[in-house]
Amino acid sequence: MVLTSSKNGNVVIVDVHDDINFENTRELKTYVQQMIDQEHSVNFIINLKLVNFIDSSGLGTLVSLLALLKKINGQMKLVGINETIDELFKLTRLNDFFEIYSNNQDALDSFS
Repeated sequence: MVLTSSKNGNVVIVDVHDDINFENTRELKTYVQQMIDQEHSVNFIINLKLVNFIDSSGLGTLVSLLALLKKINGQMKLVGINETIDELFKLTRLNDFFEIYSNNQDALDSFS
């Protein structure tokens, strides 16, 4: 899995460059955990623009990251989901738990 990140103020933007599935979910979770530990960041945008598919393990990882960040008074927003993934979030009703934005700037503006 290819992951890159940048920081805008106190928000870390993580760009995911591959599908999120059973084989690579640990990488995403470890990457975010390292950013929490090293950068002392608790506010994240996960950019899924280049993700075409998320399996149940990937969904579980996103939920787990959201719970972890909320536990430490952080926030996580999702950006750039495609139509298929949007339907998956609606079907599983995860769109009720995640804040989903069309672009990074809208997500950045939503942090308070």
